[in-house]
Amino acid sequence: MLEFIVGKILSSAIVGPAINGLLQGQKNKLDALGTHEARVERVAIQAQQNDIREAAINAEVVKAEQGHWVTRSIRPIMGLAAAILAWKILVWDLALGQWTNGSTDKLSSQAFWLETTIVIAYMGGRTAESIATKITNVFKRD
Repeated sequence: MLEFIVGKILSSAIVGPAINGLLQGQKNKLDALGTHEARVERVAIQAQQNDIREAAINAEVVKAEQGHWVTRSIRPIMGLAAAILAWKILVWDLALGQWTNGSTDKLSSQAFWLETTIVIAYMGGRTAESIATKITNVFKRD
């Protein structure tokens, strides 16, 4: 009996269109959310494609810079300067110091850290690359 009364009220000329309007509004709202999600997905895909394109352009710039002898020789020149300073301190001053009377002034903190950074980059750079390669190979094996 209750179902019959509720059915008549819902199908009446006043309540029926109001409920249908509410249902249609809710459907439109859900459709709009779906459209928004699709738009967000397209923007995310486009951003990812732009990042990939930017990385490729950056790689081309690095390759082009490394093709020039001046850019290519910065790292070896810095390494040579660090090696000469380390050789002077270790060999000339310390190892042969009693015969050469070699003495190097105390390095400033900036010069010390520059020397340390260059040595670590040269000695540790290759090691870090090989370790990273090994770790990457471990995760590639599935």
